[in-house]
Amino acid sequence: MNFMATGTVFAEGDGACKEDVKKLCSDVEPGDGRIKKCLKDNRENLSQACKEKIVQAIKKRKGAG
Repeated sequence: MNFMATGTVFAEGDGACKEDVKKLCSDVEPGDGRIKKCLKDNRENLSQACKEKIVQAIKKRKGAG
């Protein structure tokens, strides 16, 4: 899974990855891509909804570029 297009996926307050961030990255200070790295490091543990949101963001980014 390519995490380059995930910036807004978990930055959105009520996004699909919100609970994943709370659960898996609660000790990570936001900024400088640290949350993105945490999610990437924990990709096997992400909820299905979060994984789907990331895939959608990647497809959207590819379509826009």
